[in-house]
Amino acid sequence: MSVAGALLGRARKAGFDYRCFRVMRLALDRASPVPALPDGLRLAEVDERTVAESGDEEIRESAWYGGRDASGYALLRTSRIVCLQWLWFGERLRRAGFWRFADGDAVSMHLVTVPDERGRGHATLIKRLTAERMRERGFAALYSRIWWTNAPSLRVSEKAGWQRAGTTLSVVTPWREAPFEWRFARRGRPVAPGGGA
Repeated sequence: MSVAGALLGRARKAGFDYRCFRVMRLALDRASPVPALPDGLRLAEVDERTVAESGDEEIRESAWYGGRDASGYALLRTSRIVCLQWLWFGERLRRAGFWRFADGDAVSMHLVTVPDERGRGHATLIKRLTAERMRERGFAALYSRIWWTNAPSLRVSEKAGWQRAGTTLSVVTPWREAPFEWRFARRGRPVAPGGGA
């Protein structure tokens, strides 16, 4: 274990912890070229019931992201979901509360590719395809929150045209029930809770 890992372990035992995420954003103010789907794949909107019936555990476990104020989009190979993205909007988005959202915003809450289909560009493809679908439905911008060290997920968003909007940081202490929370816009300016990014 690294020195940093050992220190973090000790801090957690004492009741301290942190959560740090990069916030990514994609403006949907204009149509983007929609990439062609590779042979054998198709995009479909799915609901939580369909996802819960998947034969793949990674897909099945994400069914709870569906429901009211949520849209699920899947890349299917025949009838098998090989990549899935859940987006939240409306009241569900407001409850997510990690950034200041405006009317017309939605957030990518979960994106998963089954293990045997990873490395084929499915995650980038679905992010690009669903962005165009959400634009057609009248949404203005999409957001995503990605753990600050998750380089593969950050790369996927960047390849799909998303840009960094800022960073969120929460610090848990043993003497306070609620965590301390900070939101910083890309240029380092603090973002007040509940307002526009």
